Amino acid sequence: MPASPHFTLDLRTLHLVILLVGMVSAGALWLTGRRHAAMPGVRDWAWSTALMALGGLGISLRGIVWAPISIVAANACIIAGNALLWRGMNTFRGLPVHFGQVLFPTVLTVLFQSIALGLGPDWLSGRIVFTSIMVGGLELLIAHALLRPAAQPTTIVHRLMAALALVEAANHGTRILVTLAEAPTGDYLGGDLYQSLFILIALVLGIAKILGLLTLIGDRLQSELNRAASHDFLTQLPNRRAFTEQAGHEVARIARNGRPATLLLIDLDHFKDLNDSRGHATGDAALQAFSRLLVGCLRQHDLGCRYGGEEFCVLLPDTGHSEGHAVAERIRQAAEIMAAQGQGTTVSIGLTAIAPGQGLEDAINRADQALYAAKHAGRNRVEEAGMAVAGHDAPHLYSHSTPQQSQPISTP
Repeated sequence: MPASPHFTLDLRTLHLVILLVGMVSAGALWLTGRRHAAMPGVRDWAWSTALMALGGLGISLRGIVWAPISIVAANACIIAGNALLWRGMNTFRGLPVHFGQVLFPTVLTVLFQSIALGLGPDWLSGRIVFTSIMVGGLELLIAHALLRPAAQPTTIVHRLMAALALVEAANHGTRILVTLAEAPTGDYLGGDLYQSLFILIALVLGIAKILGLLTLIGDRLQSELNRAASHDFLTQLPNRRAFTEQAGHEVARIARNGRPATLLLIDLDHFKDLNDSRGHATGDAALQAFSRLLVGCLRQHDLGCRYGGEEFCVLLPDTGHSEGHAVAERIRQAAEIMAAQGQGTTVSIGLTAIAPGQGLEDAINRADQALYAAKHAGRNRVEEAGMAVAGHDAPHLYSHSTPQQSQPISTP
């Protein structure tokens, strides 16, 4: 049933509004990309909104400028913009990207719209259906990129953005069905109420998506700020403050449940000599190499940090002293092998079991005493608190010494 002209929305005006919203959004995203150049995907989003704005301009000029510009080029800009939005979302989330993600849908749009334009105005419905298929399909791909497992965790904002993309895909699906059921007559800008409603809904969803993109960027910046406050910049391990907070909660849990735990305090041998003789760049490389080694030796729920300077601290929850010593010895041996390969240096380790009710600070002090004994006894060894004594020749529980590796072997 034909729509009453009284309720008709002006499509030319709607596309001009899309132009204005798109250009303002593109400017905001471009400025964000300049201020945070390392933020992935933002430049794609800026170009995406700019291209969709140009597409809106081209469509609003239909009947005024040359048809290949207002139809073929305008639709190509809209599809390329949506494809760039998809590629930018993949980049933002650390998913694979390639040039064909934008090139293929854009070229396909140019070919189809050119052929349909040559076939005359009777192909208006075909052009509308094709554009909605392309945009709706890209919206589904954007939703998939937002929800699939990725390097960046999925948050509530990702889910809301995915919901917006699915609503827009449904909007274009409805548009396809209505266009096939009741083909628009005359010119696209001639005042079809159904087409006007679809564009109006797409405009509102587009504004919501821009706000969502800016929220995603804000959340990422806040996450990076929080990580910078809680992690060591050089090694990317938690810093002392973050470790003390997390380990304090874990020790309290251990006290409640009566479970064992082990604490390790690790020191890189001869690190000052390494810095003085080879330079701070070599020392930094040794710290980074050992940090990677440490992460590889620990379980997912173990807590490790750069405690300060060349010292590292590790909490092994639900781990008795014998199992904890096995972990410490594995770390020591791995560092010894790495040092023999010319990367970093050996390590000395002080170990203490944490009994239920024992505080974290007391455990660290005990491990520090054991570490002092390990270094006094020749380095490159593991000492357990409670058995370590000052004398070099005194017996040590679980102590290991390899004097031939006690000198630093550094990265060239």
